[in-house]
Amino acid sequence: MKNPKKAYKGQKHHSELLLFTVAIEEAIGREIHFWSKTGATNKLNRFKKRLAPVLRSAGVAQCISYLERVCPNGKSDWARGEEYENFRFIRHCAVHNYGFLLPNRAAAIIETLSKLKAGKIKDREGNVVLPYYDIDMEGRILLSSSALHRCKVLCMEFLDHNGLANLPPTK
Repeated sequence: MKNPKKAYKGQKHHSELLLFTVAIEEAIGREIHFWSKTGATNKLNRFKKRLAPVLRSAGVAQCISYLERVCPNGKSDWARGEEYENFRFIRHCAVHNYGFLLPNRAAAIIETLSKLKAGKIKDREGNVVLPYYDIDMEGRILLSSSALHRCKVLCMEFLDHNGLANLPPTK
């Protein structure tokens, strides 16, 4: 009997990227739930401000590192290549500077953030991508809960662009 789930090109990669992104968001959600239940508002706020963005940065680092391993010569010269490159810069900041802006990456990350805030970045369907990160006064990159999903989507588009996955055509 045939398996009712039909495999598709890139399914393994999609599963790996889901593992990196969904597991981290679920863990963050469990921690927030735990600290909310204990009534320790100070610890909850500290977790949300300090640790959650670092954990999300680790997820971004995992996704981008995975892509660099499976597609080392991949080209990012497609419509959302600039945004994908921005995630690579965020990864560098996460890995080399604990989530703080690196001087050689700051300008590009800040420029992309301003484009996100101005509604100039669009997804595959042409919808405006809402900002999924911010930068605090200390120069720390604060990734929101939607950052990992956006990173996963861009990674799959990168794989599709480089022939390692088949995404359905846009409308």
